[in-house]
Amino acid sequence: MNILVYGIEWDTEGETREECELPEQILVLDVAQPTADEDMEENLGERISEAFGFTHYAFSWEEFSKVLKTHAGGGHYPKNLAVI
Repeated sequence: MNILVYGIEWDTEGETREECELPEQILVLDVAQPTADEDMEENLGERISEAFGFTHYAFSWEEFSKVLKTHAGGGHYPKNLAVI
């Protein structure tokens, strides 16, 4: 499944998100369902921290379906979106 991570509170050690060139939102592709011993939020947190080299305080997430987020011209993707 694909997951949209948004509302990310990055730990930038006093720098702005823009200065660190960090996205506002991240589309994480091909996320496996967590096993009984795993947690989806923890798995996503590790994945985005590894991808961008910054830790975070918090974020929100939801399953992303391009079909549900479309308009007449085709698929819609949020502004300032990174894909990993």
